[in-house]
Amino acid sequence: MKRIVFNDRSKASVFKSDTGYDEVHFVIYGNDSDNVASSLSQLNTDVTNILDELNINQNNIVFSRLYVTDISNQLNDIQSSDLYKTISTSSFSIVQQHPQIHGKFILLGYCLVGNNLTKEVYMLNNWSNHCKITGKNYNIHFSGNMDESGDLDSFRQTKALFGEYNQYLNNNRLTLLSNSIRTWIYVRDIDNHYAGMVDSRLEYFIEQGLNKDTRYIASTGIEAKLHNNDTLISFDALAISHLDSSQIKRMEAIECMSPTIDYGVTFERGTSVVFGDRSHHYISGTASIDKNGDVLYLGDPKKQTERAIENIACLLENANCSFNDFMYIIVYLRDPSSINEVKGIVDDKFPNNLPIVFVEGAVCRPSWLVEIEGVLVNDKFNDKFNPFN
Repeated sequence: MKRIVFNDRSKASVFKSDTGYDEVHFVIYGNDSDNVASSLSQLNTDVTNILDELNINQNNIVFSRLYVTDISNQLNDIQSSDLYKTISTSSFSIVQQHPQIHGKFILLGYCLVGNNLTKEVYMLNNWSNHCKITGKNYNIHFSGNMDESGDLDSFRQTKALFGEYNQYLNNNRLTLLSNSIRTWIYVRDIDNHYAGMVDSRLEYFIEQGLNKDTRYIASTGIEAKLHNNDTLISFDALAISHLDSSQIKRMEAIECMSPTIDYGVTFERGTSVVFGDRSHHYISGTASIDKNGDVLYLGDPKKQTERAIENIACLLENANCSFNDFMYIIVYLRDPSSINEVKGIVDDKFPNNLPIVFVEGAVCRPSWLVEIEGVLVNDKFNDKFNPFN
């Protein structure tokens, strides 16, 4: 694992392989300018500089997510910017989750580098999108900005969204059970609309064969505002083709955290995918919860952060990986005023120069003040499977 600091706003993690794709995750923090256009222009310059430094180009970008402070008033500027032209060459997502470090924007990006890489991008209604990477052994599918609108009913919107996403998978000879690895679900006014999403997802998963005896999908359910006021539910997703079922492993830490199904929620604490040259580990949104499913340290963001990190450590230990394997993390804060104490703990516990996103985002229970998620890659492999390319 190599971590690169390009300047005080840009960081990247690089995993290199002799047999498969190289992988790059980068985070770029916006500058402190109040001018939206100049901030977006600087972000695009920083992306170009990162790609140049790594000797790659826009075709290597597979997915990116832009975190913004005010999507309603910034969207026109974003869509007319050079940055938008850059990120829309791949799958992308734009969400209002107020950045807590530097300026109005944060950009999270993921790149793949290799000889056997063909990229196709599909835009739906100039907003929802899919990016398909066709490789030698696997096809990687990222989806961004998948959303529904109309009736203000989170149950209905969730059912429609998963139906549309499942149709995309089926059109590519994939299924939710066999190939879907990770979702990021965004809920407007989460305190009022999360329950509808949870109930709808549970019902749909049962129909598709996802249950406690098969598996669920690693996921984060978090508050965000979307570009349409009547959009209550939106999500981004990752799926991978040609996986054997034994390549996908549930990450558990029942000594620290109860299974989510114990309180009626259907996502994995984390999901590992083992390849012939590496392993991926997708840590779901993790908060201050105990083995009985109860919230710990009510009202204390510092102790909640420490407990969330302890829970992540339990997941990593059981999966034979470490904090040094993290490519990036995202930290969600219900109350932005807690950023300094939370950031101090996170900076102390995670590797130096790790790309980190700090944003405002209410967690699914009002008493949870902090949630942390991330992606890890390491060189633990099983040679009965194909390399990741």
